[in-house]
Amino acid sequence: MDVFQIRFIGDNDPSYGDNNNRAGMIRQGKVAFRTCFHLALIPASYVIQLANQAYSTTESQPISFRDAFDHWMLCETLNAIGNHTVM
Repeated sequence: MDVFQIRFIGDNDPSYGDNNNRAGMIRQGKVAFRTCFHLALIPASYVIQLANQAYSTTESQPISFRDAFDHWMLCETLNAIGNHTVM
């Protein structure tokens, strides 16, 4: 059975993306799925940014770090599935 790895990476990790696109991908919180290698690369600085935000129960969603993280991860996963094709 193959194992799928999830790694949190630093902003300068070359395995995440090339020098021209890496900073923009990190700012947007893009998860780099390497499906052939059973690997997902998550920018740690984006998760830290989510954790450092102030959340309020009186405003619109998300109301907590957990809600923000769950929503972000769900969107990234669904986006990756929607953009993957098999021929």
